[in-house]
Amino acid sequence: PGGGAGFLSGAELSLREFLCSTPGGARRSRSLNALIDPHFNAQPGRVKDSIAFRQGDVCDTAFVSALVEELGIEVIVHFAAESHNDNAYLFPSRFAHTNVMGTVSLLEVVRSTGVRLHHVSTDEVYGQLALDDTEAFTPDTPYRPRNYYSASKAGADHFVRAAWTQFQLPVTISHCSNNYGPHQHP
Repeated sequence: PGGGAGFLSGAELSLREFLCSTPGGARRSRSLNALIDPHFNAQPGRVKDSIAFRQGDVCDTAFVSALVEELGIEVIVHFAAESHNDNAYLFPSRFAHTNVMGTVSLLEVVRSTGVRLHHVSTDEVYGQLALDDTEAFTPDTPYRPRNYYSASKAGADHFVRAAWTQFQLPVTISHCSNNYGPHQHP
């Protein structure tokens, strides 16, 4: 799965490394990854001194809460996800566990610590548009997930929205489209 050593967050951490190395740049970054996927186990080697890396499970609320306190984390950018669509059909419970329960775990951390959470989701929760379609997805587009991956991300989104509605937690969601780049499929 993703997390701090995954494809998208690896790119984000590279940006953070650059920002941390510039005068007046970003503060120190922290990274968490379960290192379950052997394709990504080498990724922490790319994480430089400006990034505090920890191995752990996003679903372990006590562990993540302790990290938030220990490292003085102010904002969680939640990239952690099982994301390979083909694997979703083979391991649906793993996708539900990481993508939904991992998000619920982070929401509990936010609720108990007051840190802000930005949940990185996918446009796939909205379904599919034809290439020549004149419409576009908006935050008001109804959810129409078409596979287990997008269903698990939609479930996570709903928990984030419910956390805002129920507890006014400091949460936001972004819906990325398909991304590609270095280290996507090592």
